[in-house]
Amino acid sequence: RSRIREVVSTGGKVILPTFAVGRTQELIMILADMGYNIYVDGMGNTITSIYLHTPGFFRSGSEFKKAVKKTVPIRNQRERLEAKNADIIITTSGMLDGGPVLSHIRGLLDDDKSAIFITGYQVEGTNGRSLRENGTLNIDGSSVRPKMSVEFFDLSAHAGHDDLIKFIDAVNPKRVILCHGEMREKLLEDLANYEVILPYNGNVLEFS
Repeated sequence: RSRIREVVSTGGKVILPTFAVGRTQELIMILADMGYNIYVDGMGNTITSIYLHTPGFFRSGSEFKKAVKKTVPIRNQRERLEAKNADIIITTSGMLDGGPVLSHIRGLLDDDKSAIFITGYQVEGTNGRSLRENGTLNIDGSSVRPKMSVEFFDLSAHAGHDDLIKFIDAVNPKRVILCHGEMREKLLEDLANYEVILPYNGNVLEFS
């Protein structure tokens, strides 16, 4: 929040590329009371609508509804153009490989007062990973280097290495199947006491 205040105080805008499910709603809750013009774009609006219609399935349903009322949903291109009044834009996709986030970045490419705050894990080969590691991303087939500052904030929704090990030890399963993550081979080293399976895309596992 402090970095957002710094960027906005200098006349810049903050773009938050985010995942539609969970992360968009989390950011709305975190930022809604800051008093800024917050616009929400992309599929996150659809998921937010589902959340609002099923408040009994998550905590703080009433608080979430109040937070959403403090944001402006973007539903079409005309409203997207009006986002020039925004201080903060929460938008999909979280890995910057598509969605309206690229349109918003394109409009601010040369604005060195503005910033892109990455809040989620970026898979190798995605625009988000390239932006974080190299400062470049692909928009409409062209590699561009935004003048905006790019920063990473870890709001991971996944358990870390140590948490996974603790969970597995607590459950004490007959076997462990590692299906996801670039560092699963490293995780394998700490699971020497278990039968571990490392399936790859297309593998079929049968259990009796």
